[in-house]
Amino acid sequence: MGPQPLWSHLDYSGGGEGYYAFDRLKNEQLEVYVGEGQIPGFHARIDPLRRQLRYENAMPHPAIVVRPNSVRVFHLTEEGRLRLEPGDVMVAFAGEITERQVIRIIRENPTDRAAALVSRVLEVMRGTVVAVRFISAEVPALSEESAGMTLAVA
Repeated sequence: MGPQPLWSHLDYSGGGEGYYAFDRLKNEQLEVYVGEGQIPGFHARIDPLRRQLRYENAMPHPAIVVRPNSVRVFHLTEEGRLRLEPGDVMVAFAGEITERQVIRIIRENPTDRAAALVSRVLEVMRGTVVAVRFISAEVPALSEESAGMTLAVA
């Protein structure tokens, strides 16, 4: 699957030799699958309105989330949740692709769209890769909006 148009608050793309898929859900959520065969070893559900990433990873290596303007890299192993911030890039990969090279490519190209990042990774390594960039900056997450709301009962 080549480049995807900007959809909601997410920019996403995948490519390579193995299995990957994207599934758009209602409420602007996106599911992402990556595997070395036809069975996904990594699954993520991204909810951009709540800025939540839920994942399950059975791959031999972690998927990662690279946060802009930070040296921190989040490793997505086994299963869990992560709060997304604007500019975060989630990358899941299989094959000969290495975490170190993926991080280097993201850091050297901080404004690239997901399709460009996927292309850059596949230019230097063989395998399968998906990238999802959380691009929302102007709309507060629902949990933040709700925190500021008060209930008036008459």
